[in-house]
Amino acid sequence: MLESQEQFPYFLPDEVAIHNKTDDCWLTCLGGVYDLTDYVRQNCRSLISMYLVAHGGKDVSHWFEARGRRRGPVARLKRYVDPSTGDRRILLPYSTPIPEGTESIPTIQPDPEGCHCSCSCTSSCANSCSGRSIEIGDKKKQNIRPSWPTDCFEFLVVIDARLTGKSWLELEHIFNGSKYQIGCLTKKSRPCKITNVLTGQQATISVCEEDSIRRIRERAKILNLHGESYTWKFEGKPLDLALSLTGNGIADERDRYLACGLPDDSTTYVPNLLCYYNDDLTEL
Repeated sequence: MLESQEQFPYFLPDEVAIHNKTDDCWLTCLGGVYDLTDYVRQNCRSLISMYLVAHGGKDVSHWFEARGRRRGPVARLKRYVDPSTGDRRILLPYSTPIPEGTESIPTIQPDPEGCHCSCSCTSSCANSCSGRSIEIGDKKKQNIRPSWPTDCFEFLVVIDARLTGKSWLELEHIFNGSKYQIGCLTKKSRPCKITNVLTGQQATISVCEEDSIRRIRERAKILNLHGESYTWKFEGKPLDLALSLTGNGIADERDRYLACGLPDDSTTYVPNLLCYYNDDLTEL
Protein backbone atom coordinates (compact mmCIF):
# COMPACT_ATOMS: atom_id res chain seq x y z
CA MET A 1 0.00 0.00 0.00
CA LEU A 2 2.74 2.45 0.94
CA GLU A 3 5.68 3.45 -1.19
CA SER A 4 9.16 3.38 0.32
CA GLN A 5 8.69 5.07 3.67
CA GLU A 6 12.08 6.78 3.43
CA GLN A 7 10.67 9.35 1.00
CA PHE A 8 7.88 10.41 3.36
CA PRO A 9 8.11 12.47 6.56
CA TYR A 10 6.57 11.13 9.75
CA PHE A 11 3.69 12.82 11.54
CA LEU A 12 2.36 12.74 15.08
CA PRO A 13 -1.32 11.86 15.63
CA ASP A 14 -1.84 15.34 17.08
CA GLU A 15 -0.52 16.90 13.86
CA VAL A 16 -3.09 14.99 11.81
CA ALA A 17 -6.02 15.59 14.17
CA ILE A 18 -6.17 19.34 13.49
CA HIS A 19 -6.84 18.78 9.76
CA ASN A 20 -10.53 17.95 10.04
CA LYS A 21 -12.37 20.45 7.85
CA THR A 22 -13.76 20.46 4.32
CA ASP A 23 -10.95 22.74 3.13
CA ASP A 24 -8.27 20.90 5.10
CA CYS A 25 -8.91 17.17 5.40
CA TRP A 26 -6.27 14.62 6.41
CA LEU A 27 -6.76 10.97 7.35
CA THR A 28 -4.44 8.18 8.42
CA CYS A 29 -4.80 4.63 7.18
CA LEU A 30 -2.61 1.58 7.77
CA GLY A 31 0.40 3.67 8.69
CA GLY A 32 0.03 6.27 5.94
CA VAL A 33 -1.02 9.93 6.17
CA TYR A 34 -3.26 11.18 3.36
CA ASP A 35 -4.15 14.75 2.43
CA LEU A 36 -7.58 14.45 0.80
CA THR A 37 -8.25 18.19 0.56
CA ASP A 38 -7.94 18.21 -3.23
CA TYR A 39 -10.16 15.15 -3.56
CA VAL A 40 -12.88 16.74 -1.43
CA ARG A 41 -12.59 20.01 -3.36
CA GLN A 42 -12.84 18.32 -6.75
CA ASN A 43 -15.76 16.16 -5.63
CA CYS A 44 -17.39 18.63 -3.29
CA ARG A 45 -20.90 17.16 -3.74
CA SER A 46 -19.77 13.56 -3.47
CA LEU A 47 -21.18 11.52 -0.62
CA ILE A 48 -17.84 9.76 -0.41
CA SER A 49 -16.23 13.16 0.24
CA MET A 50 -18.78 13.91 2.93
CA TYR A 51 -18.02 10.59 4.59
CA LEU A 52 -14.28 11.32 4.50
CA VAL A 53 -14.74 14.79 6.00
CA ALA A 54 -16.81 13.27 8.81
CA HIS A 55 -13.73 11.23 9.75
CA GLY A 56 -11.22 14.03 9.08
CA GLY A 57 -8.15 13.99 11.32
CA LYS A 58 -8.79 10.40 12.42
CA ASP A 59 -7.39 6.97 11.68
CA VAL A 60 -9.52 4.79 9.40
CA SER A 61 -7.41 1.62 9.43
CA HIS A 62 -10.36 -0.25 10.96
CA TRP A 63 -12.21 0.13 7.64
CA PHE A 64 -9.80 -2.36 6.08
CA GLU A 65 -8.99 -5.99 6.72
CA ALA A 66 -6.00 -6.82 8.88
CA ARG A 67 -2.77 -7.58 7.05
CA GLY A 68 -2.64 -11.10 8.41
CA ARG A 69 -5.99 -12.03 6.85
CA ARG A 70 -5.05 -11.27 3.26
CA ARG A 71 -2.17 -11.51 0.83
CA GLY A 72 -0.55 -8.80 -1.20
CA PRO A 73 -0.08 -5.07 -0.60
CA VAL A 74 -3.61 -4.02 -1.61
CA ALA A 75 -5.79 -2.72 1.22
CA ARG A 76 -9.25 -4.29 1.08
CA LEU A 77 -12.36 -2.97 2.79
CA LYS A 78 -13.94 -5.24 5.37
CA ARG A 79 -16.87 -7.38 4.25
CA TYR A 80 -19.76 -9.00 6.06
CA VAL A 81 -22.33 -11.61 5.09
CA ASP A 82 -25.85 -10.26 4.67
CA PRO A 83 -28.00 -12.63 6.76
CA SER A 84 -31.04 -12.12 4.53
CA THR A 85 -29.33 -12.90 1.21
CA GLY A 86 -26.06 -14.59 2.10
CA ASP A 87 -24.14 -12.09 -0.05
CA ARG A 88 -20.87 -10.50 1.01
CA ARG A 89 -21.15 -6.72 1.38
CA ILE A 90 -18.98 -3.79 2.39
CA LEU A 91 -18.78 -3.18 6.15
CA LEU A 92 -18.16 0.41 7.26
CA PRO A 93 -18.99 2.29 10.47
CA TYR A 94 -22.28 4.21 10.41
CA SER A 95 -23.17 2.86 6.97
CA THR A 96 -25.38 0.08 5.66
CA PRO A 97 -24.92 0.02 1.87
CA ILE A 98 -28.13 -0.84 0.03
CA PRO A 99 -28.02 -3.67 -2.53
CA GLU A 100 -27.27 -2.88 -6.16
CA GLY A 101 -30.45 -2.79 -8.21
CA THR A 102 -32.64 -1.28 -5.51
CA GLU A 103 -35.54 0.53 -7.14
CA SER A 104 -36.24 3.21 -4.55
CA ILE A 105 -33.31 5.59 -4.87
CA PRO A 106 -34.53 9.09 -3.99
CA THR A 107 -33.03 11.97 -5.92
CA ILE A 108 -31.72 15.00 -4.07
CA GLN A 109 -31.98 18.30 -5.90
CA PRO A 110 -29.10 20.79 -5.72
CA ASP A 111 -29.40 23.75 -3.42
CA PRO A 112 -31.13 26.56 -5.40
CA GLU A 113 -28.85 29.11 -3.77
CA GLY A 114 -25.77 27.37 -5.11
CA CYS A 115 -22.95 25.36 -3.64
CA HIS A 116 -21.89 26.09 -0.07
CA CYS A 117 -18.77 23.97 -0.14
CA SER A 118 -15.20 25.27 -0.14
CA CYS A 119 -14.59 24.82 -3.86
CA SER A 120 -14.73 27.58 -6.47
CA CYS A 121 -18.25 26.69 -7.65
CA THR A 122 -20.72 29.38 -8.61
CA SER A 123 -24.50 29.28 -8.53
CA SER A 124 -24.41 26.93 -11.52
CA CYS A 125 -23.14 24.21 -9.23
CA ALA A 126 -25.16 21.52 -11.01
CA ASN A 127 -22.71 21.68 -13.92
CA SER A 128 -19.40 22.46 -12.24
CA CYS A 129 -19.84 20.33 -9.12
CA SER A 130 -22.00 17.39 -10.09
CA GLY A 131 -20.70 14.84 -7.62
CA ARG A 132 -19.90 11.20 -8.25
CA SER A 133 -22.02 9.06 -10.56
CA ILE A 134 -23.58 6.06 -8.85
CA GLU A 135 -24.65 3.14 -11.00
CA ILE A 136 -27.66 1.18 -9.75
CA GLY A 137 -27.87 -2.13 -11.56
CA ASP A 138 -28.82 -1.62 -15.21
CA LYS A 139 -30.47 1.72 -14.57
CA LYS A 140 -29.05 4.95 -15.95
CA LYS A 141 -26.39 6.65 -13.85
CA GLN A 142 -27.73 9.31 -11.52
CA ASN A 143 -25.88 12.34 -10.25
CA ILE A 144 -26.73 12.83 -6.59
CA ARG A 145 -26.00 16.31 -5.28
CA PRO A 146 -26.84 16.64 -1.60
CA SER A 147 -26.19 19.81 0.32
CA TRP A 148 -23.51 19.67 2.99
CA PRO A 149 -25.41 18.70 6.17
CA THR A 150 -24.69 20.52 9.39
CA ASP A 151 -25.70 17.76 11.77
CA CYS A 152 -23.40 14.75 12.01
CA PHE A 153 -26.22 12.28 12.62
CA GLU A 154 -28.14 13.61 9.60
CA PHE A 155 -24.88 13.29 7.66
CA LEU A 156 -24.60 9.57 8.33
CA VAL A 157 -28.27 8.89 7.66
CA VAL A 158 -28.02 10.57 4.26
CA ILE A 159 -25.05 8.42 3.35
CA ASP A 160 -26.82 5.24 4.44
CA ALA A 161 -29.70 5.94 2.09
CA ARG A 162 -27.77 6.89 -1.03
CA LEU A 163 -24.63 4.78 -1.49
CA THR A 164 -24.28 1.27 -2.85
CA GLY A 165 -21.60 -1.33 -2.29
CA LYS A 166 -19.97 -0.46 -5.61
CA SER A 167 -19.60 3.17 -4.57
CA TRP A 168 -17.68 2.32 -1.40
CA LEU A 169 -14.97 0.61 -3.46
CA GLU A 170 -13.72 4.06 -4.42
CA LEU A 171 -12.21 4.21 -0.94
CA GLU A 172 -9.94 1.31 -1.86
CA HIS A 173 -8.63 3.26 -4.85
CA ILE A 174 -7.99 6.33 -2.69
CA PHE A 175 -6.01 4.57 0.03
CA ASN A 176 -4.19 2.06 -2.19
CA GLY A 177 -2.43 4.72 -4.25
CA SER A 178 0.27 7.24 -3.42
CA LYS A 179 -1.46 10.19 -5.11
CA TYR A 180 -2.78 11.64 -1.85
CA GLN A 181 -0.18 10.23 0.53
CA ILE A 182 1.99 12.91 2.13
CA GLY A 183 3.71 10.96 4.89
CA CYS A 184 3.66 8.15 7.41
CA LEU A 185 2.17 7.97 10.89
CA THR A 186 4.75 7.50 13.60
CA LYS A 187 4.68 4.22 15.48
CA LYS A 188 5.71 5.99 18.67
CA SER A 189 5.98 9.58 19.86
CA ARG A 190 8.44 10.67 22.51
CA PRO A 191 9.26 13.90 24.37
CA CYS A 192 12.49 15.74 23.69
CA LYS A 193 13.94 18.68 25.61
CA ILE A 194 15.94 21.27 23.69
CA THR A 195 18.24 23.71 25.51
CA ASN A 196 19.81 26.79 23.93
CA VAL A 197 23.14 27.01 25.75
CA LEU A 198 23.66 30.60 24.57
CA THR A 199 20.45 32.00 26.08
CA GLY A 200 19.61 29.29 28.61
CA GLN A 201 16.12 28.83 27.18
CA GLN A 202 14.54 25.37 27.33
CA ALA A 203 11.51 23.79 25.70
CA THR A 204 10.09 20.27 25.56
CA ILE A 205 8.44 19.13 22.32
CA SER A 206 6.99 15.85 21.07
CA VAL A 207 8.82 14.19 18.19
CA CYS A 208 8.44 10.99 16.21
CA GLU A 209 10.61 8.02 17.08
CA GLU A 210 11.62 7.88 13.40
CA ASP A 211 12.55 11.59 13.17
CA SER A 212 16.16 12.38 12.36
CA ILE A 213 17.94 15.10 14.31
CA ARG A 214 17.63 17.28 11.20
CA ARG A 215 13.85 16.79 11.25
CA ILE A 216 13.76 17.57 14.98
CA ARG A 217 15.69 20.75 14.21
CA GLU A 218 12.99 21.68 11.69
CA ARG A 219 10.30 21.10 14.30
CA ALA A 220 12.22 23.32 16.73
CA LYS A 221 12.15 26.27 14.32
CA ILE A 222 9.04 27.50 16.09
CA LEU A 223 11.44 28.19 18.99
CA ASN A 224 14.55 29.25 17.04
CA LEU A 225 14.44 30.17 13.35
CA HIS A 226 18.24 30.19 13.16
CA GLY A 227 18.67 26.58 14.31
CA GLU A 228 21.05 25.69 11.45
CA SER A 229 23.72 27.85 13.09
CA TYR A 230 23.84 25.62 16.18
CA THR A 231 25.77 22.45 16.90
CA TRP A 232 23.54 19.84 18.50
CA LYS A 233 25.06 17.70 21.25
CA PHE A 234 24.00 15.13 23.82
CA GLU A 235 26.15 14.41 26.85
CA GLY A 236 29.01 16.32 25.23
CA LYS A 237 28.98 14.39 21.93
CA PRO A 238 27.90 15.94 18.60
CA LEU A 239 24.80 14.33 17.11
CA ASP A 240 24.57 12.88 13.62
CA LEU A 241 21.85 14.94 11.92
CA ALA A 242 20.96 12.07 9.57
CA LEU A 243 20.17 9.64 12.42
CA SER A 244 17.26 9.48 14.83
CA LEU A 245 17.52 9.83 18.60
CA THR A 246 17.78 6.06 18.94
CA GLY A 247 20.32 5.96 16.11
CA ASN A 248 22.44 8.41 18.08
CA GLY A 249 22.33 6.15 21.12
CA ILE A 250 19.53 8.03 22.91
CA ALA A 251 17.13 5.19 23.67
CA ASP A 252 13.57 5.71 24.84
CA GLU A 253 13.63 4.13 28.31
CA ARG A 254 10.27 5.33 29.59
CA ASP A 255 8.74 1.86 29.60
CA ARG A 256 11.72 0.46 31.44
CA TYR A 257 11.53 3.11 34.16
CA LEU A 258 7.77 2.78 34.49
CA ALA A 259 8.21 -0.95 35.05
CA CYS A 260 10.38 -0.04 38.04
CA GLY A 261 7.55 1.99 39.57
CA LEU A 262 8.97 5.43 38.87
CA PRO A 263 6.44 8.27 38.41
CA ASP A 264 4.96 8.89 34.98
CA ASP A 265 5.20 12.60 34.19
CA SER A 266 6.40 14.86 31.41
CA THR A 267 9.72 15.74 33.06
CA THR A 268 11.12 12.27 33.72
CA TYR A 269 13.31 10.27 31.30
CA VAL A 270 13.31 13.12 28.77
CA PRO A 271 16.59 13.48 26.82
CA ASN A 272 18.06 16.98 26.82
CA LEU A 273 19.65 18.08 23.54
CA LEU A 274 22.09 20.98 23.97
CA CYS A 275 22.41 23.53 21.17
CA TYR A 276 25.72 25.43 20.95
CA TYR A 277 25.77 28.57 18.83
CA ASN A 278 28.28 28.79 15.98
CA ASP A 279 29.32 32.31 15.00
CA ASP A 280 29.07 31.54 11.29
CA LEU A 281 27.89 35.04 10.29
CA THR A 282 24.94 33.56 8.39
CA GLU A 283 22.56 35.85 10.24
CA LEU A 284 24.15 38.81 8.50
